[in-house]
Amino acid sequence: MLWKYRIVWLVVVAAMLFSASCGGAVDSSEKVVKAYLQALTAKDAARVSELVCADWQAVAVQELEILQEVETRLEDLACQQSGVEGEMALVTCRGNIIVTSDNEEYELDLSLRVYKVVQTNGEYRVCGYQ
Repeated sequence: MLWKYRIVWLVVVAAMLFSASCGGAVDSSEKVVKAYLQALTAKDAARVSELVCADWQAVAVQELEILQEVETRLEDLACQQSGVEGEMALVTCRGNIIVTSDNEEYELDLSLRVYKVVQTNGEYRVCGYQ
């Protein structure tokens, strides 16, 4: 009989951990934008494809192709949800993508874009920016 209580207890704890890890729209939208920017600067094409919506796939691939030609790194990345537009979460970030080309560094200011995030099949995806 004791083993039944242990199983029930394990199921309850697992359910609580799962629901806590799912988070809300704010955490999820922020995390997907951060993951996208990290994958973009790491030049991880497979990961970029996982993190964007189908409608924005071609643009994401173009951005990735441009960055393939230079060295990149993220600096001081922080993102937060700044609003909602219809069914899209709007996410703003601060920090920079540092691009090195021909021994010169350039800063791409991440605060100049507002990322659009949609939820597709229960998963958040970057789907453009303003």
